[in-house]
Amino acid sequence: MSVLVYIKPVCKNTDGTFEYDFFFSDTPDFVWGQFWDVTNPSSNGDMTPEESTYSEIYRVKTNLPLKVIQEISCYSMEYATYGILALGWINIENLETYPIYGRCVMHFGDSFEDIGTKLALYEWSLKKVKPKAKDK
Repeated sequence: MSVLVYIKPVCKNTDGTFEYDFFFSDTPDFVWGQFWDVTNPSSNGDMTPEESTYSEIYRVKTNLPLKVIQEISCYSMEYATYGILALGWINIENLETYPIYGRCVMHFGDSFEDIGTKLALYEWSLKKVKPKAKDK
């Protein structure tokens, strides 16, 4: 079963939407990336997991910004892998109103199906951008 292991911001589009890559793995216990054990991940650049440790990447286009753990300067990625902190959540700092379905929060280890259900509430969907490693 594929589970969420990383969320990577891609871009903010000219129409005000945001794009993120969601990384999934069938072996989450083996997922790791450079600097994941370093406190203050926001100063370490790209923290994408090692390619051999994830199996699929899906692109998500949103109309609300997400905050991801690697943008935080107080905790390491390890906190997310242990379930202490979320990988990503709706950033409500500059929103005029609270999201109608509440704040969407995504954790390391959430199943592909659970992530799809959470995103569907906001009419967001997962679009595959990278085939499984074994399909290459």
